[in-house]
Amino acid sequence: MMQGQLRWFNEERGDGVIESEDGVRYTVLASDFRVAPPVGRCAGVEVVFSADEGRAIEVTLLTYADPRRARLRSHRAGRSS
Repeated sequence: MMQGQLRWFNEERGDGVIESEDGVRYTVLASDFRVAPPVGRCAGVEVVFSADEGRAIEVTLLTYADPRRARLRSHRAGRSS
């Protein structure tokens, strides 16, 4: 198994790029994730994976929380009454 970071993943197309610790980039498809592909912003998420001819397979996200939920803010924040 190798370790790296998810550089980007396009939910609509179902593809993205993973960069290994040694700087090699691998393509990744939605079907290559062990559980489910990421949703929302995912650049920099740590992953472990196997490689097969320039493609990342058996990809597991190590630390991932849906950033769309984490970034929600009240529309009233910063307003004075």
